[in-house]
Amino acid sequence: MIELTGINFVSALWAAPAPGALQTAHILGAVLSWLLPIGLVLVAASGLTDEEARESTTAFLLVAGIVSLLYFLYGFAVQFGGVGIKYRLEGLSGLVWLWTPLDVRWGTGWGMVGLRGFALLPPADTLPALSLFLAFLPRAVTAALIPFLLMHRRSPLWASVSGAVLAGGVLYPLVGCWTWGDGWLGNLGQNLGLGHGFVDFSGAGLFLLAGVLAFAGLETVVRSDVPARSPDEPPPVHLPLVAGLGAMMVLVGGAAWAVSNPLLGNRPLELALTNGVLGALAGAFAPALYLWFVRGRNHPLLAARGLIAGWVAVAGLQAFVQPWGALAVGFLSGLLLPFVTYLMDRSPWNDAIGAISTFAVPSLVGLLSLGILADGRFGQGWNGIGLGSFLGVKGEGVAGLLVKSGMKPDWPGQELAQLTGVAAIVLLSWLLGLLVFGLMPWVVSQAKSAAARERSRSVEEEVRASESNAN
Repeated sequence: MIELTGINFVSALWAAPAPGALQTAHILGAVLSWLLPIGLVLVAASGLTDEEARESTTAFLLVAGIVSLLYFLYGFAVQFGGVGIKYRLEGLSGLVWLWTPLDVRWGTGWGMVGLRGFALLPPADTLPALSLFLAFLPRAVTAALIPFLLMHRRSPLWASVSGAVLAGGVLYPLVGCWTWGDGWLGNLGQNLGLGHGFVDFSGAGLFLLAGVLAFAGLETVVRSDVPARSPDEPPPVHLPLVAGLGAMMVLVGGAAWAVSNPLLGNRPLELALTNGVLGALAGAFAPALYLWFVRGRNHPLLAARGLIAGWVAVAGLQAFVQPWGALAVGFLSGLLLPFVTYLMDRSPWNDAIGAISTFAVPSLVGLLSLGILADGRFGQGWNGIGLGSFLGVKGEGVAGLLVKSGMKPDWPGQELAQLTGVAAIVLLSWLLGLLVFGLMPWVVSQAKSAAARERSRSVEEEVRASESNAN
């Protein structure tokens, strides 16, 4: 374990506005960020049976409480224990401890796990650190909700709770460190010359890891014989209202995710927010258009899921592509939604909340599209790359294949960075999910056997004691 020092590049990227106005925006954004997980619960409930919907919505507070406690105790430290190495912002200068498996001779950008800020103790007790905690806490809860909502009542209680803890309490802080906390994925540009490193603007990677983990649960512990509300049949009349309300909450909460992130400083958010809205609405329009042509009617649940899929797809690239690119990515993700839903409905797996079609596939599409559609206009100095110029072009930012006139394509460098990040997230989530869900039944059975043996021993002792007293 080594303590590293970094370079001050934040001041070169963003001209800070009035501190009070920026702080107010971050706090308001952090509060509104909770609309996104709440909206996901409402949309997911619209695809469940009535009993499952009642229990799942009430279980939201349980999951949020457990994951929030874990993120407070160690998740924040794992994710941002070394964030001060790269972001030399006032109040984060003490968070400069990362564990790396490689010696410093191989470079200082291979961080794996942050090691400072546990339980928000010093040096994580500053106002900027608390602002960072508030901004990213809803994201950890969101990551936990997806496998939990899918597995709840379709598997033993230990499985659904384990899925939530694994996604929000283990995988998300770890992947967040790799991406935002000066970890190795963000430093692929510095260490291997792969573009600006792995880029994920608003957290599409968390939906990928949650969706993959949920699929691991589907394959191992979820019962396929539990009925789910089929998208082929219209839901009860109140559910379209619930699904629509939940989808709009996701749209507002998704915008708040970008505003709440203090690491973005005063980076212009107008393009990011515009692209988020366009991608989400295109995602809702695509399945509605498809169903209108095929069946002559719309389906409110698929439209709501399409809006979420569109926003998830655009979340990773929304500040780096032109609006037409966001529209295309959102529309493609929404168009894929009914096809993936159809395949999952006719597979052995019962994906009742659309974890694969609504979260995993769109996040995959969006993250990989960045290496093609990023036009180079924005993202100067992202992950410490190209502070003054990039690829010989002054002021060029994150670039893919199709760049703006005057910019130079970064192909295939940025796409290779995105592929590396996606592969790392998928493999980690899949293998760890299979390991935990595969071992837990054995652990539970051993615990039950031990408890049964203990009860049997107690009964035998009581019988012997009774016989002894009788004699």
